[in-house]
Amino acid sequence: MAERSPQFRPLHRARAQLHSVLLHALEEEITCSTTVRDCLGSLTGPNVQSLQRLFGEHARQIDCWLGEIVERTRAIGMAVVSGRRPRHSRPGDPDRSPSDRHILGEMVSLHEGIAGRLRQEADCAVADPATADLLARLVEFHETTAWMLRVVRDSREVPSPEW
Repeated sequence: MAERSPQFRPLHRARAQLHSVLLHALEEEITCSTTVRDCLGSLTGPNVQSLQRLFGEHARQIDCWLGEIVERTRAIGMAVVSGRRPRHSRPGDPDRSPSDRHILGEMVSLHEGIAGRLRQEADCAVADPATADLLARLVEFHETTAWMLRVVRDSREVPSPEW
């Protein structure tokens, strides 16, 4: 097969870089989705029903983001396959249930971390307005979610941690 002409190499590199950014965003959302679902089963206390509704809605929103990232990746003509495994962010002790406040704190940290990492990578997508817009909206979602979870965590309604 003939080597690509020099004029197409930058385009190929830019597309590959976009692909890498989108795959990273996909991995971040899968990690977030897994963590939310793990936390959903760990909630206890007097506010368990309202927190379960909150986390259930949160999981639904993340599923929508996963769909948008997959669509965008396919739209740039790339496969939605990654050799990397998403990290699992809740390595906690299975014999010890964390408090709801602790779970909310973990989720705040997770969303803040994802927003920060995606914000750093968003510069790579400047050449593709649709991807740049998707990443900007995703960063805003994670920042807003972190803020909302922080408010819930810091309210008097959630019991203080016992450990």
